[in-house]
Amino acid sequence: MSTVITGNTLTLEINSVDYTAQVTAVQVTREDTQETFDVLGSRVYKTVTFPYTMEVTILPDWGATGSLCEVLTAAALTAPDTALAFELLVEEGTAEEVKVEGEVFPEVVDAGGIGFEVTPVTITFTGDRNEPLTFTHPA
Repeated sequence: MSTVITGNTLTLEINSVDYTAQVTAVQVTREDTQETFDVLGSRVYKTVTFPYTMEVTILPDWGATGSLCEVLTAAALTAPDTALAFELLVEEGTAEEVKVEGEVFPEVVDAGGIGFEVTPVTITFTGDRNEPLTFTHPA
């Protein structure tokens, strides 16, 4: 069973710079990894890691000043094992607003297009299993 979170505003931190992309969709999916062991007289539950992925669809910004596509690709090619912090606001601006924070590993962003149309790009980030997601209600 997995938990799916969708959001409104996404900020990625890369080399101490916050990037708020032109996100058209974002979804964080956390997998349930709790294991059950039968021991003498009872059952024990143990969660070892906290795996999750974050799928983000953005409008590509190749060539723009401060391009997220270029920064993500450079990070993936030069430091693929260095996690990037993210902050996702869900139900932004409402009483139900929740901030989801975690760390994901950079990915090379696909490049392409169709004529003069804007072609969204979807990136699937792997979450850092050693750092569980945190959920807070901003004041």
